[in-house]
Amino acid sequence: MEKKYLINLECSINALAELIALGLEKHCTITKLEMFDQPSEEKKPALQVASHKIEFKHPAKVSPVIKKSVPIPIKKQPIRKIGGWDVYEILRENFHPQKTFKTRDINQIALRMGFDQTANAVSAHMTRMNAVNLVHRCGGNKTAGYVYRMSALRNKKDFNKLMASYENKAKARERKKSAAKNSWFNLAEFQRQYNAN
Repeated sequence: MEKKYLINLECSINALAELIALGLEKHCTITKLEMFDQPSEEKKPALQVASHKIEFKHPAKVSPVIKKSVPIPIKKQPIRKIGGWDVYEILRENFHPQKTFKTRDINQIALRMGFDQTANAVSAHMTRMNAVNLVHRCGGNKTAGYVYRMSALRNKKDFNKLMASYENKAKARERKKSAAKNSWFNLAEFQRQYNAN
């Protein structure tokens, strides 16, 4: 014969619901359920002050203070764009005048040094340096990449002087190409030929 026990539990309604949910009703029967009235908390009277002072009442509900989160500014590392002198310094440090190289070699070294550049930027600097004879193109092609060799080493002052002359040479070359391309309509030549007939 199985022994039975009578246990009185005193708990809140929520705790009773949890006990029932845990499976209390499967293993026992609830024989008696009583509710006790608990004395409610004593209400505090309003703060009494002297008659010449204002009466203070506590607010029913105090809303919590919400702090606005201000994003902390993140300092970004300055982006180092590669310039012509930067490319030339890479050449001076890594390639002696007899050694050949391609623009992709310079690009990889510049990336390791922390420059933010594209292969086209390095290629443009190399094209300008080739035009002013700081480097010589000694092979390669457009699809596989041109192969360059350095000429005599220059200091920064000479480098800047040669690179400044690039624009004048390039403009003169473009004018010459444009004149050759548009020679079919040279007004002076056209008038001379017209008058000869």
